[in-house]
Amino acid sequence: MTRLRVLSVFAAAVLAVALFAAVASAQSTVTIVTGTVTLDGAAAPSGTTVNVTLSDGTVAGTGTTGGSSGLTADQYRIDVNMSAAWEAETANVGITGTSQVVQATAVLTSGRVRAANIVATTDPTPTPVPTAAPTAVVGAAGPAGAAGAAGRAGAQGPAGRAGADGAAGATGAAGATGAQGAQGAQSPAGAAGPSGPAGADGASGPQGQNGSIGPAGAVGAAGVDASSALGIIGLIVAIVALVGAGGAIYMAMSRNE
Repeated sequence: MTRLRVLSVFAAAVLAVALFAAVASAQSTVTIVTGTVTLDGAAAPSGTTVNVTLSDGTVAGTGTTGGSSGLTADQYRIDVNMSAAWEAETANVGITGTSQVVQATAVLTSGRVRAANIVATTDPTPTPVPTAAPTAVVGAAGPAGAAGAAGRAGAQGPAGRAGADGAAGATGAAGATGAQGAQGAQSPAGAAGPSGPAGADGASGPQGQNGSIGPAGAVGAAGVDASSALGIIGLIVAIVALVGAGGAIYMAMSRNE
């Protein structure tokens, strides 16, 4: 009986030590941060995100309003798992979506509950500032750049319209005389032209030879002696004139041929 009592006391002592260690361990590793959230003068809606942020920007814990049983829509609870480096550090407690740097603060201490009621204001919608149209400023012309490389030759364009005739060139030198061509066929005789005007009388031709003496004429009637001599002379003159006229006619016919 005494032994059973001793064992019971020993077991109770071991259980008490274990419970004490568990409580001490829980108290040394968790800081509970809780409170309400007021946004723009009214209770924040359920589901609003709340962060516990250290001074170096590290988020030590996060939660939402109305996220745990027993909390109203604007209440939150965040269990911060502590480390030795965070002991006694002042953390910022606030909601997202606002530029307020400090909305509430809480000193992190293991095994303690810290109340931090958040009051935040939504950032106003910025009014767009009209942008003035830029004024173009034309500067002085810069120096001409270096000439670029010649481009490739383009495709040949269509032929242009024929230009006006140029001025006549100077007369060229006479060419060499060509070889004599073959004799052409004889053309048919043309119609006889009109008779030309009679030419001028040609010069008197040389005196022709005396013609043979013609037969003696009939004996005339006996006349006076002086008259007979004159008749012979007249006959001779008539013969000479007849020969001269015949020579002139012959020369004229020769010229016409």
